[in-house]
Amino acid sequence: MRLLPALLVVVAWVLAGCSNEGPSTISSGGPASGSTSGTPAGEPRSYRKDVLPILTGSCALSACHGDRSGNPGVGIYLPLGDPDGIYRDLMGDSRTARGRKFVVPRDPARSFLYAKVAGDLTDFIPSCPNGVCGDRMPPAGRLSDAELDTLKQWITEGAANN
Repeated sequence: MRLLPALLVVVAWVLAGCSNEGPSTISSGGPASGSTSGTPAGEPRSYRKDVLPILTGSCALSACHGDRSGNPGVGIYLPLGDPDGIYRDLMGDSRTARGRKFVVPRDPARSFLYAKVAGDLTDFIPSCPNGVCGDRMPPAGRLSDAELDTLKQWITEGAANN
């Protein structure tokens, strides 16, 4: 019975870890999740300055997409410290929406990543097992409008590894 309170604390900590609230440590040197873009207005969005900080601050947490042992079975892993590996996986096939890509350069509407964070999975349902594509990400909150705009603009501009 004494283990129940400790278990509840651990579960709460894990769920809070998937949130985009609070400070984040960014290994890419860019701004923390929720802050302004690292790229000046009018210039193309940068994967390393703009997109990677959003992913590492909101998604690549050990209890979410950052560690295979932290959450086995998720559709994509985003290991901190390997920006090129993350980029390769983002350009790959979704394990959830079969036959679909996580990111389709120049086409956010066909990019499963953008659909997951924007919360509109309608076009992907036929590609998902039993018509279930999972929940909007991140699960304990949502990306800010500025973060969503940054991801959409980066994809629209060609999703370069820059």
